[in-house]
Amino acid sequence: MILRVCGTDIHKDVIVTISGESLEAEPRSYKTFSTSLTKFTAWLLATGITHVAMESAFSILGCCKSLNGGTIITNILASLQVRSFVLPKRYKINLLRVKNCSLLARSTNYLRMQIRNIIILVTSIFLLFSCEKEEFEQEINQRTIFMYLPWSTNLTSYFYNNISDMEEAMKEKGLQGTRVIVFLSTSSSESQMFELTLDNSICTRSVLKEYQDPLFTTVSGLTDIINDMKTFAPAQRYSMIIGCHGMGWLPVNDSESRAGRTFKYHWEYTNVPHTRFFGGLSPEYQTDISTLAKSIANNGLFMEYILFDDCYMSSVEVAYELRNVTNYMIACPTEIMAFGMPYSTIGKYLLSDNPDYGAICEAFYQFYSTYEHPYGTLAVTNCGELDNLASIMKRINERHYFDGHKEALIQRMDGYTPIIFYDYGDYVRALCGKDTDMFNNFSKILDRVIPYKTHTEQYYSASRGIIPIYSYSGITTSEPSGNTKTANYKRTSWYIDTH
Repeated sequence: MILRVCGTDIHKDVIVTISGESLEAEPRSYKTFSTSLTKFTAWLLATGITHVAMESAFSILGCCKSLNGGTIITNILASLQVRSFVLPKRYKINLLRVKNCSLLARSTNYLRMQIRNIIILVTSIFLLFSCEKEEFEQEINQRTIFMYLPWSTNLTSYFYNNISDMEEAMKEKGLQGTRVIVFLSTSSSESQMFELTLDNSICTRSVLKEYQDPLFTTVSGLTDIINDMKTFAPAQRYSMIIGCHGMGWLPVNDSESRAGRTFKYHWEYTNVPHTRFFGGLSPEYQTDISTLAKSIANNGLFMEYILFDDCYMSSVEVAYELRNVTNYMIACPTEIMAFGMPYSTIGKYLLSDNPDYGAICEAFYQFYSTYEHPYGTLAVTNCGELDNLASIMKRINERHYFDGHKEALIQRMDGYTPIIFYDYGDYVRALCGKDTDMFNNFSKILDRVIPYKTHTEQYYSASRGIIPIYSYSGITTSEPSGNTKTANYKRTSWYIDTH
């Protein structure tokens, strides 16, 4: 027996009514914007509705796919765990069941019997329904900033601080046509997507979707997550902030190969200040850079910037892999302290209509130069110049061969032994040797690739401690490394296109 039901018709507005046991018929109208639809679903749950009858001449899911913005209602229904029923065509309605209810039946006769109960409750609504659908209106904002914070084991408390700091920046700067969407893993198996909103200087976190065991390390899983963000907050421009542990371009290690290893990652050191692969501490929570690039491309997006709040991500190999999905990359060539990016000071520049990358670097330096652990490096990469960089690098490699004896003279940018990440500009200087004309031409292009950079006099590595900086280009390479972790280096897009 169906006790509480809601009837709906979708045109420019979503027109609904409810009826049932202990309920008075209550017609309402909701706009077809995502924020209004979210209120609609909350109202359904609050009134104990178990079924929704929606007028349509065909399956609602098929209908939604044919409408602009239809994915909004599809996601709303999915978040409620709604089931769709394709009824005999002459009824011109779909029966949707809310929450964790099982399917009513599979036979046409049983469906006909159930629909009679629905019609008794919502006849007044369906008498006025038409079969022709109008398109959804979409609330297209100017910009959407996506803070992507997947499971990283020991960084969750820092993530909450980062979110709070971003809210402080929002209060100072205002949103002005910008929406901020956050994906946060609260445990190894649970995540949620929510929006940071600002109203009269008060920030709130509105949950949009909850996830159980999201497959964020796979192309299909991350593609879906980014699509959710895009659906909830459609925009003219997008930016992405990624917070987690980082290991540059290195591919994810399988857990079995790590079982008997002696290599120790920077995040595994204890009794030292924490610093921040792209992901968690074990392979099942780590994501390859190529996976990120494919997932963004699958959604047809080109980011205004991608900010990595992670260690070692300002590498030429990483930037080159992402050059077709982002205009700029903001990242650290060394480890970054676990506190991460100082969003309370750089947030206003990230939120600006035209992000001020120079100001971001300056604010970063001002924070970390006076921090309790005063070590920090940051650089901005103009990914649109990377093809030019690859072109001259190919000419350099055709003309010069690296003398391994010079490896010890190159600025190291990590604490590993053997070294994995070297300062890229310093490496090319050593590679070119006395060919100053070639190196000068290279330097001019590198200056366009890295328009902004900053660093303290020293940087910190959990595995080696404090390391001085004498040469700094803002970006690293692993080309001369003999570390076994770089065994797959020749498979990187950067290596292939420069040799």
